[in-house]
Amino acid sequence: MAPSTQRVGAHASEVDCEFAVVTDGSGDPLVHLSTFGSDNRASHRKSSQSMQVDRAIAEQLVEMLTDIFELRAVAPATGAGAAGDGPEEQPPITADVTEPEMDLRAEAVVASDRFRTRYDTYKPRFAPRSIALVLSALSSAGGRITLARLAAILGIRTARARQTAAVLEQVVNDDGLAILTTADGQLVLNVPMLHEHYRVR
Repeated sequence: MAPSTQRVGAHASEVDCEFAVVTDGSGDPLVHLSTFGSDNRASHRKSSQSMQVDRAIAEQLVEMLTDIFELRAVAPATGAGAAGDGPEEQPPITADVTEPEMDLRAEAVVASDRFRTRYDTYKPRFAPRSIALVLSALSSAGGRITLARLAAILGIRTARARQTAAVLEQVVNDDGLAILTTADGQLVLNVPMLHEHYRVR
């Protein structure tokens, strides 16, 4: 998956989408999605396009949709059939319900031309607003948060937090400065250096 460079717009019609779960040659699950032509289509109903999603792509989709639609929480299934009816359940990917309050200086950093250049160069999967939320949380916590806290803010699995932290370091750290680092399971921000480098008062 990668950001599109096509000129796209909202579709004028809706289509039906059906899903099924199949397995690949290794026995791993794949989600099969089939779309069908709109109800206004003259021909008989038939599948117009299909795709199959594995776990790696599913994780990217969950992160992207959580970020774009600001889905701050994903509740676990409840009620009949929620557990014990099949293969072992994977824990849900949950986002932090208590979104950190936005720090104005963190917001200004992300809005700066210098940061935008970095962001456009590395094209991280997370929107600038999400990065501002991480910087806000770091600022309010004295410059340190756990990787688990980072995962909660961004709505990703904790196992992906270290890789995500490395991406954020790449975006934030400019001119060889160690503004954002990872140490002992924590994400560490040099707040004064951040403000000085991105010229935020």
